[in-house]
Amino acid sequence: IAAKRPEWKIGIIGICVLSTAVLFSPARAQIETWQNSITLFEQALHVTKNNPIAQCNIGAHYLNRGDCEQAVPHFLKSLEMKRDFAPAYYGLAVCDSRGGNVAGAINYFGQAILIEPRSKMARLERGQLLMQHGRLEESVEDFRLVLEIDPENEIAHVQLGLIFLQQGKWDDAETHFSEALRANERSGEVHNNIGILRAAQGRMEEAIASFLKAQALMPGNLEIENNLRIVQARASR
Repeated sequence: IAAKRPEWKIGIIGICVLSTAVLFSPARAQIETWQNSITLFEQALHVTKNNPIAQCNIGAHYLNRGDCEQAVPHFLKSLEMKRDFAPAYYGLAVCDSRGGNVAGAINYFGQAILIEPRSKMARLERGQLLMQHGRLEESVEDFRLVLEIDPENEIAHVQLGLIFLQQGKWDDAETHFSEALRANERSGEVHNNIGILRAAQGRMEEAIASFLKAQALMPGNLEIENNLRIVQARASR
């Protein structure tokens, strides 16, 4: 415009300067809102009503920092606003699990799964919790359902492999360890598990090879080093 109407140039500059000055203050205030997750979602709560997502996200922020004492009230407030909000149940489940309340954690994971049956993380977490407490058949069901959602899920394959190894179902264990290795061939944990399986089968040379691979990928791991020593001693006898 100034190029076409040179006589307007000073006025246009004045308007631009004034506009910038007027916008500076609200822009600065808005930038303050974006400092971190807490300021962002607290602002969202301030300008909206019944915002379960913001409440849950504040809870998730504290959960990620390991502060369940601060996180739980926000998850509960989120559920007051929306009773079928799966992420809030998931957050409560993780907090109960970390606090040793197994029954509470399993219940909350179950609530999250009822609302979102294809919730991969809730099934993985619940499956591992059930597995730790000897409820193997229930955990197998969760891991199998995870694999229906995500056929290459390394964690589900590893956990199923460990369960079947514990039950002496070696062919099933080998299938899942092989799938886990296909998903992540540089997993020292999986090579270690395969070594344990080979040793249980009496295939000592193959077990040693697996433990050596695991050791190369996870140098200094005491469990792997101990497994390797035991198998080498058996092989030498």
